[in-house]
Amino acid sequence: MIIEWLKARAKIIGGIALIIAITLAALKIYQVGYSSGFDARDKTAKEDQIKEQKEKLASIKNAIDQANEINQQNNEISQQFWADRQAEKPQAQAIEQKVTKYVEDKAKQTPKAGDCNTGDISTDELRILQDLTRFANGTKTADDAKPGG
Repeated sequence: MIIEWLKARAKIIGGIALIIAITLAALKIYQVGYSSGFDARDKTAKEDQIKEQKEKLASIKNAIDQANEINQQNNEISQQFWADRQAEKPQAQAIEQKVTKYVEDKAKQTPKAGDCNTGDISTDELRILQDLTRFANGTKTADDAKPGG
């Protein structure tokens, strides 16, 4: 979830940065065009205008390069996220198999008088619940689940 959130935020920030850079460059080009209209006959004004336009184009290129870099980082984050998901799959399947087997075994048993009132939980049930809890919390051992552990 955090990786997905970071990925979404990086895309939003990258898009906003690109839009701002392009807008500022366009406004600067418009401003230069307007102000240099009065000095169009002046050679220095034309040279300055060309220089500023080159700078603006360079800033647009820089913004595009930054957006491409952010997209590359997003791709790397996405690849790592899906690799992590694939790594979790065997553990999830093992837990699913344990739960399925447990449920099937319990379904085959005939309840005895008093079974529903004991309130006790078997060792197998406890182990399955612990595995499910650890998997849901992203921990592997009981020590991982302790604060600071």
